Amino acid sequence: MKRIRLALIVCGLPALLLAANWVLVTPSHDRGWALDHSVLARAEQKGEVWRVSGVRDFSHQANGAVIQSQWVERRVAPRDLARVWFVVEPFSGHEAVAHTMLSFEFTDGSALVASVEARREAHETYRALRGALLPSYEYAVIWATEADMYRDTVFAGDGALYLYPLSLSPEAAKGVLTAMLELTAEVAETPRWYNTFFANCANVLALTMNRVSPGAVGYDKAWFLPGYAAEFLHGEGYLGKGEGFEAVRARAGAADRVKALPLDVRGTDFSRAIRETTE
Repeated sequence: MKRIRLALIVCGLPALLLAANWVLVTPSHDRGWALDHSVLARAEQKGEVWRVSGVRDFSHQANGAVIQSQWVERRVAPRDLARVWFVVEPFSGHEAVAHTMLSFEFTDGSALVASVEARREAHETYRALRGALLPSYEYAVIWATEADMYRDTVFAGDGALYLYPLSLSPEAAKGVLTAMLELTAEVAETPRWYNTFFANCANVLALTMNRVSPGAVGYDKAWFLPGYAAEFLHGEGYLGKGEGFEAVRARAGAADRVKALPLDVRGTDFSRAIRETTE
């Protein structure tokens, strides 16, 4: 019995110390952030319109280098929403690993991307294991233009990119946009920790959708392994109804389109062009 108790203490004490870190260490917005995370997006509602500040709109060269760094302000009205897109950025070469985002397309052809990210300091690189065990990264809701986000993915990250139109009712789509704007305002007001497994790019989006309609996104391994998220949503009926997933995924590929577009194509023109092969 004494040996069992000793084993429990030896195994349990490190776990307890790790858990205590998440409670005792305070998240903060006041750090020396990496350039792409240096401005925190904020959202403020004025009647039926939201003012979103800190929308990232960087310009990139084809080698991924940033030509110009700027942040802009956008007025967002949920009534003008045309469609919500689920965006997947695979990385690391493992099918389970990916970054997921939402893109909101509006009736005028413009679009904005909302991305839940581990906010890095200037000296940091993101390490998944560190983000799972220790309170190492605050999380931020990054709002960006599609030209910024997708060129960063394809050029700087040299990665694949998939854009999936979500099958949502107009009211559900507006609800998701509003919920993301509310989340943005909450995070700007109260810092919180990013966790690789429990507060990541996939499950925060799932929980946000479930705020709109409880139970809309069921519990799945994709909450913890975002690389499986698109296939899971397909099985739930949110992507490509009536089609096999491989066909839906092939049509969603957008990296080649990003590479083919001239670098001076930006804004609404970029958003329209990028969808020509994904509709």
